[in-house]
Amino acid sequence: MLGSIVGTIIAFQPIEAAGEASAILIAGGIKVELFGSSFGVLILGFAALLWFVLQFKWRMLQADEVEAGI
Repeated sequence: MLGSIVGTIIAFQPIEAAGEASAILIAGGIKVELFGSSFGVLILGFAALLWFVLQFKWRMLQADEVEAGI
């Protein structure tokens, strides 16, 4: 979310200074915006994978304890 806001601000600062919109200026800001979003999705995917692995291990540990009668 922060990357999207920063990218939008970066895109509109040169447009405001120049007084006109160029596709190159807008594309630079959108590129920065997409970097932040893609890193966020990457971190989300890694965290979700880690959560599922830890949940699986926890359930296996609980099943072993029930089986052993602990």
